[in-house]
Amino acid sequence: EENNHTCPPFSYSFSLFPEKMIELRDIYKHFGAVKALQGVSLKVAAGSIHGVVDENGAGKFTLMKVLTGYIARTSDGVFFAGQEVDLRSPKDAWALGIGMLYQEPLDFLQLSVLDNFMAGAPRFDQQALRSALLDLTSRFGFELDPDCPLQRLTVGERQQLELLRLIHEGPGLLSWMNPPPAYPNASRSFYLQP
Repeated sequence: EENNHTCPPFSYSFSLFPEKMIELRDIYKHFGAVKALQGVSLKVAAGSIHGVVDENGAGKFTLMKVLTGYIARTSDGVFFAGQEVDLRSPKDAWALGIGMLYQEPLDFLQLSVLDNFMAGAPRFDQQALRSALLDLTSRFGFELDPDCPLQRLTVGERQQLELLRLIHEGPGLLSWMNPPPAYPNASRSFYLQP
């Protein structure tokens, strides 16, 4: 009997999803006479993982700050979904779904873990956010007490909290510099999960 139920071969290409592409094109950034970036280009497609590797002082952090709107580029462009965008602030980048986990956590030491998790949340629903925090800490194997004052946490635990906050807010592109060794071995696999 002849099989008439053949499936066409499946192929995946990032070009199928150009709306998910962010591109830094020929980026220059100068700080006075210091040329931190000179003609740097980078394309990041949906579902991809990139590492920007170079010596200290080579401009990696500067490039990520341009990508996240923390600093302005000196020349040329940042493109999202094929359209040039002007990232004047982290808020502009966040509106496009671009988030950044900095080496030094951006947090409030005088507040609790939960208060910091809620900072910047689009809706203030303390019970729902507490539940979300507890769910995320469990999923990733972190041990963060929502009621603990943040000043009692190590820098690594504060980075864990910031990462969970960013994941909860749902960026389409998450960038971080030098992922810290602050994550338990059991949770390292989450880096590779969509």
